[in-house]
Amino acid sequence: MFRQDRTNPSTAISNWRGRHDTAKGWPNTAVSTWLNGGLFAVGGDESAGAAYFFGGYTGWPPSSTAIEKMTFATATIETISAVLSTARSHFYGTQSSSHGYLAGGYVNGVGANLDSMDKLAFSSDSNAAISDTLSAAKRSAAAFASANDGYWVGGYTTGPIDTIDKTDFSDDATAAITPDLDTAAYAGGVFASADDGYYCGGFTPIRDTISKTDFTNDATADITPTLSSARYNVFGFASADDGYSCGGYNGSARVNTIDKTDFTNDATAAITPVLTTLRDTGTTTQSASHGYYAGGYAPSAASADINQMDFSDDSVVSMSTTLAAAKINLASYASAS
Repeated sequence: MFRQDRTNPSTAISNWRGRHDTAKGWPNTAVSTWLNGGLFAVGGDESAGAAYFFGGYTGWPPSSTAIEKMTFATATIETISAVLSTARSHFYGTQSSSHGYLAGGYVNGVGANLDSMDKLAFSSDSNAAISDTLSAAKRSAAAFASANDGYWVGGYTTGPIDTIDKTDFSDDATAAITPDLDTAAYAGGVFASADDGYYCGGFTPIRDTISKTDFTNDATADITPTLSSARYNVFGFASADDGYSCGGYNGSARVNTIDKTDFTNDATAAITPVLTTLRDTGTTTQSASHGYYAGGYAPSAASADINQMDFSDDSVVSMSTTLAAAKINLASYASAS
C-alpha cells in the first residue's frame, strides 16, 4: 500500500486529510491539505506543487538573490519577482505546510557566515527576512522537518559544530535544542520520514555516519547502518518508503553514487541507478513521485542541469528543464500545491 506518510522528506506536513492509511507525512516538503479529490483522484496529478531554488553563486565573488520556481505538473521553471533578503550560498531550506524557510549561509566576497532566516509564503510567493535567527551565524547547516518543526543540523562557524537548532512553525521561534549530533559535522546530506530525520555523511573529517533524530522527543544518535562510502557535500531526498543520499566528494573525487535507506529498518546500500554525472555542491528536493538534484559541480564546472529520479523504479534522467544559470551551493525546498 502506498504510504503517504513517508512521501517527502525534508518537509513539514500538518493537516492532511485523505484515504485510510495515508496518515501524516510528507517530510522535507510542505504538504498541506491533500484530499481524495486531489492527489489520489483518478487522473489526478501526483506531482502537484512546485520546487523553489534559491541563491548560490555562478562566479566569484557574488552570491545570487534569485528565486526560481519549477512547477512539477508541467516541469516548467521561471525566475519569480521575489528575491532573497540577502545574497547567500552554502545554505539549506525546509518547509511547513504553508511556508518555506531558509537559514544561515555564507556571503561570498565578504567572508561572513549568516544567522538570518527568510520565510516564503506559498500562497503568494512573497519572501522576506523574519526576526528569528539561528543560534549562531553558520554555513552548511543541513535542514529537515517534522510536521510541526524545522531542524537545522550541524554546520560550520569557525569549525564544524554539533548543534541542532529547531524552528517552531507555529510562531517561528528558533533555538538550539539539547540533543545534538554525536560528532560535529557540516556539509552532510539530509532526508526525513514521517517519524525521523536523517543526517548522512559530512565533514569532520570525511564520514560515512548516519545520524537519526526521533521527532517524538528529538533524541539524536548515530545508527549502525552507514553510507556505502565516506563523503561530504552529499544531498538527500526521500520517497514514501526510502531516503536517498546523492553524490558528494570522497576526499579525492566527486562521485555519482546514490545510497538508499529503507525506512522500515534503516538498511542502507548503494543502488545501481546513479546520478547522470559526478557531482556535489548542488541541492535536492522532491515531489510526491520524483526526487530532484539541481546545479552543483558536475563534474568540474558549475552546472544548470536538473537530474530527476522516478521513485517507482529509481531511474535517473537529466531533464530538459534547467536552472536559469549554472550555479553551486544553492538551496531548495518544495510546496505541495
